[in-house]
Amino acid sequence: MAVQPTHRTSRQFGPFSLDAQTGELTRNGLRVRLQPQPARILILLTDTPGALVTREEIRRQVWGTDTLTDLEQSINFAIRQIRAALRDASDHPTYLETISKRGYRFIAPVAETVIGEKRDLTKWNANDPPNTQRPAQDDSEGALPIPFPSAISSPSSISSPARKHTRRILGLSVIVIFVGISLLSILFFFRYKSRVALPQADSIAVLPFVNLTGDPSLEYLSDGVTEEMITRLAKLDPTHLKVIARTSAMSYKDTHKTARQIGQDLNVQYLMEGSLQKRDNQVRVIAQLIRVSDQMHLWAQPYDGQPGQLVTFENQIARSVASALALHLSAASMEAHIPVGGQAHDDYLQGIYALSQRSKQDFEKAMQSFGHAVQEDPQYADAYAQLAVTYNLMGQYNWMRQDEARSQAKAAALQALTLDDTSGEAHAALGFAEWFYDWNSIDAEKQMLRAIELEPNNVDAHHWYSQLLMTEGRLDESERQMHAALALDPNSLILRTNLGWIHYTARNYPLAIEEIKLVVTQNPGFLTAHYKLWWIYSVIHDEPHAWQEFQIVARSISSPEQGAKVLSAYKTTRYAGALLALAGAGDSNYYGNRVDAAHCMIFAGSSAGALRELGIGLKQHDGWMIFVPTDPAFDPLHSDPSYLLIVKNLRNNPEETRRGR
Repeated sequence: MAVQPTHRTSRQFGPFSLDAQTGELTRNGLRVRLQPQPARILILLTDTPGALVTREEIRRQVWGTDTLTDLEQSINFAIRQIRAALRDASDHPTYLETISKRGYRFIAPVAETVIGEKRDLTKWNANDPPNTQRPAQDDSEGALPIPFPSAISSPSSISSPARKHTRRILGLSVIVIFVGISLLSILFFFRYKSRVALPQADSIAVLPFVNLTGDPSLEYLSDGVTEEMITRLAKLDPTHLKVIARTSAMSYKDTHKTARQIGQDLNVQYLMEGSLQKRDNQVRVIAQLIRVSDQMHLWAQPYDGQPGQLVTFENQIARSVASALALHLSAASMEAHIPVGGQAHDDYLQGIYALSQRSKQDFEKAMQSFGHAVQEDPQYADAYAQLAVTYNLMGQYNWMRQDEARSQAKAAALQALTLDDTSGEAHAALGFAEWFYDWNSIDAEKQMLRAIELEPNNVDAHHWYSQLLMTEGRLDESERQMHAALALDPNSLILRTNLGWIHYTARNYPLAIEEIKLVVTQNPGFLTAHYKLWWIYSVIHDEPHAWQEFQIVARSISSPEQGAKVLSAYKTTRYAGALLALAGAGDSNYYGNRVDAAHCMIFAGSSAGALRELGIGLKQHDGWMIFVPTDPAFDPLHSDPSYLLIVKNLRNNPEETRRGR
């Protein structure tokens, strides 16, 4: 990997700041996502603000002369990404001007900061020669094709004589630093118990494979290969190999961090990175294994063939990792189903990509893609398992009728298990359906424990089992399972939020607030975190903060007209009135359900209203009712006979309740 420059340079224009070495772009201190190629183009343009940068120069500097595809479309796509990131308009540009048929010019004033010094780059024409030196690139970006054959060698080390007294001083310094770090580490451990422990087994993260096809619509291929490699490696030898889950791995997409930085972030010993190229009906997948400690490339290998051979390539890569790390493989760990025909696998990869986007439209695409996959190949157990997961989430998010989601999810999970009873994902999906939809925690727990037994690296299984335990009031066990999930997926916002949910359920409100606010700091738009903060602040009667969070939730689950009614109610009857206005809205796009309405009622001081909504939720068999018995929001109802009857029905007679709907 290339060595980063010692002195980092930041370029400011308007509210934006661009790291000239890594390409990281921020706006008012908040990071703006920008892929590697657009970031390099932006660096190139701001090297010489006011000067024309031709398309040919962009092609040469960013992609090089050796490429598989026509780059005109890629350049156009990259320029659009830059404009989107800068919120710039092509017809009335503030930053990026198009010079017809020639290239582009950065037209905004640029100030450069180097170690506290400021240099105005907008006067380059008068005072500075054009800066033609490109910043050193870190090959962990994966923006350029990985060279093959790869020159694999150990980093050289250079030593020089040193004076004895210098060695003694350095030795004492090291001891002092070591002791200081050790003390800080101990304090850090007790302060943040949820942090991942140092790995005992080998550990690896699969970084997002880079789409080098030049076609953004094929992003699902590179992301799908990434996801499948995570799954393959997770099944190799779970006792001796911890594999970081998808959410955390994908957070390093388009990253400019080095292997060592990523390894430290995720607490792993090895990284896999790779790329995917496609020309006509041929694909090339290149994968390489990197040891984090010295950033040494242990091996690199290309795989050339047709798209239908991707599963075979993935199996071969997994075997190479197993060999390199001396893992013990069982026969079952390498018995990956080879889909019949390339189309079934392509549909599966499209489904995996859509499922990861977490929107209603994408979930519907995922259902369609997985459905096509099992039509093409009725023996495709993985596709059935992911179809079950998709239906589960569609129902939980109230994006389809819960009774329909339940039946479809259970049918798909059972079919997956008929084809492959060692599928941890299918056991986990079936357990989720039995817990959330059937309120049958006993059978659900058996399925989730089986999933964890089969696939200890399965984050979904640990996460959903943690949620089940929370609804059963087994909070210590719930927290342990959530920590197990976080050890595999440390960057997951939903896991961190739900850890705060466990603290809320335990009535440890300060810790819950602290945990969830960290999520909001990382992603201010993460709605689930605002939901939980709304509940917590309402329970502790912190009305100003509760109203602040409630506004965010209300804007997300109500129409503009209903949102206006909520604001109008707040002006006249304050927080309680706004809550009642939302509870009576009757329309939602996200998590709206009877339990949400009951929350509004109880927070507004209406026990009768809350009991009415919970009664409707019980009659409709709303899955979210499973959380009611342990929810602190409903503590004021614990002595009410109507509430106790609702809880009894939830706990003791799930199937009778379903049949009585």
